[in-house]
Amino acid sequence: MHPGDRTAAWVFSEWLIRPLSLVFLPLMLFSLNGALQGYHILPYLTYGAPAGIVVAWLWTSFRLGAQVAELRIVDDRVQVRSLWELLRRAPPDAPLPIWDLRREGRSFTFTTGHRTYQFDDAEWHDGDAVFKALVDARTPDSSRPA
Repeated sequence: MHPGDRTAAWVFSEWLIRPLSLVFLPLMLFSLNGALQGYHILPYLTYGAPAGIVVAWLWTSFRLGAQVAELRIVDDRVQVRSLWELLRRAPPDAPLPIWDLRREGRSFTFTTGHRTYQFDDAEWHDGDAVFKALVDARTPDSSRPA
């Protein structure tokens, strides 16, 4: 999910298209139904369209903030950055220790700071390597195999 070279506007518009279509589909269907029955639909469209755009924009902002795009492992700590943080080019937070780490089938869960993250291996380029790196970061240096 890393944005790479894409601009913030491009990534935001990619993520906005689905919520925008979900908001406008019912609005357009009800407007069509009302127009075919002879109702005055302009007031509903005048207020419904901007409200739909605001709802879609807020939902997209929330999803970008919740979508983990980058894990940085620094010694025995980890930095987790959201897609929203990367797009805004916000400075990374201080690395936090890994409190809990578990593998459950084809997904893994870890806790750092006050948050617990769960990832499916399919979400990452190489989920097994990410999990192994987290295990290595959590294991103290003295107990690591040589």
